[in-house]
Parts: sequence; C-alpha cells; structure tokens
Amino acid sequence: VIATNIAGTGELVEHGKTGLLVRPSDPDALADAMTRMILDYDFRRSASELGRQKIVEEFDLTQECANLNLFLLESCGAHNRKTSSYPPKHQ
Repeated sequence: VIATNIAGTGELVEHGKTGLLVRPSDPDALADAMTRMILDYDFRRSASELGRQKIVEEFDLTQECANLNLFLLESCGAHNRKTSSYPPKHQ
C-alpha cells in the first residue's frame, strides 16, 4: 500500500512495515514509493503479509461492531441504566 500521510492513515499503514506513506502534494516522494514497490519484491511481499495480519488482528468486524454498539449506548447514557438492554424493549 502507498498512501498519503494524512489524518488516520498512519493507524492503518505503518511506514516501511505495512506500506509506504508519502507527504501530500509530493510527486517525487510518490514516484519513489512506487518505484520501491515495483522493484523491491521482498518488501512488497512482506508489507502485504504484515498489512493483512494487522487488519485481521486489529479490525475484527464482530469486535468493531460491538465497540460501536457500546459507544452508541454510552453516548446516550443507556449503559448507566440498571435495566438497560440491547435491543431496547418497547413498553
């Protein structure tokens, strides 16, 4: 993966490990990164394997949904209610 180093991208792409990050509006850096990916088979293979491993380990869909659900419940104060349940029961 080659990506620009902007907000949030560094969370997914670790420069030199799971891909390459370049500064926005820097065509020379982008060209260098593309050249490295094309010519450096070992790095390309390693970065793709480590990137997939990172996604599988850190971004499990079931866990992310559970985290989002908890965040939403906490945001509306539902987690403090003694009878709180999900989905909410209609009265």
